[in-house]
Amino acid sequence: MSVVAHPQAADSGHAHEEHHHHKESFISKYIFSQDHKMISKQFLVTAIVMAWVAMIMSIIFRLQIAFPGESFAFTHFFLGDKWAPDGVLSSSMYLALVTIHGTIMVFFVLTGGLSGTFSNLLIPFQVGARDMASGFINMLSFWFFLVAAFVMLASLFVESGPASGGWTVYPPLSVLPQAIPGSGAGMTLWLFSMVLFVAGSLMGSLELYRHRVEPAHKGHAHDAATAHHLGLPPHRHHRCAGLPGLSERGRLADHGPHARHELLPQ
Repeated sequence: MSVVAHPQAADSGHAHEEHHHHKESFISKYIFSQDHKMISKQFLVTAIVMAWVAMIMSIIFRLQIAFPGESFAFTHFFLGDKWAPDGVLSSSMYLALVTIHGTIMVFFVLTGGLSGTFSNLLIPFQVGARDMASGFINMLSFWFFLVAAFVMLASLFVESGPASGGWTVYPPLSVLPQAIPGSGAGMTLWLFSMVLFVAGSLMGSLELYRHRVEPAHKGHAHDAATAHHLGLPPHRHHRCAGLPGLSERGRLADHGPHARHELLPQ
C-alpha cells in the first residue's frame, strides 16, 4: 500500500508549529506571562521580597523587646527621627510593625506565596496538562496579588502611620481613627490591600478548581488513570479515546482491578 503525501496538510502543520513556537517578547514572557511555570516563579519572587521586608520589621521590633530603651542605628536608618527618635522605636510604630509583619507573613508569604507558587507549578503536571484552563485569569490572579503587596507596602509611608490594630484588625483599634494613629489612612490602605488580595486569591482558586474539574480543556492531554486517581468524574475518560494506551487504562480504572483480566487482550 502506498502512502500519498499531502503538501498542503504538511504546510498547514508546519505553520501551526511555527505559530506555537514563535519568539515571545520580554514583556509577554516575563511580565504579562500566561504560562503557569512563569506565573509560579512570579509568585515565588514576590513572596521572597515580601518575606525580606517582614524579616526587617521583625528584627526592628524584636531588638526593642530584647533591649528596651536602647538606641540602634539600624532602627534609625529604616524609620528616621519621626518613628525612631535617637534610634529608639516609638510605641505607635512598634504596634504598626507587628501588624504589618503579621499581615505580610500570613497573607503574602504563607498563603499567597506558597499556594500561588506550588499550585500553579505542580497541578498542571499532576493532571498531565500543558497549562491552566485559562492563562489570562491565572495571570490576573498574580497581578491582583502583586498590586495588593504594593498597596500594603505603601501604607508604611502614610504620614499618620500604617495600620496598628494587629494583623487580625480587631475593633475598636481598627475602627476608630482617634483610638490609635494608624487607624486612619493606614488602616484604609490595609483594607484596600486585603480586598485586592482576596479578589486575586478567588480568581486563582476558581482557576485551580476549573482546571481540576476540566483537565482536558483546550485540548489538554489527560491520562485517564490519573483522572481516576485524583477522583475526577469517570465520564471524562472518553476524552482520551484517541490517545494510544490511555483509553484502555481508563476502562481499567472504571471497572476496577478485579475486572482487569476481562478487559485485557488475551
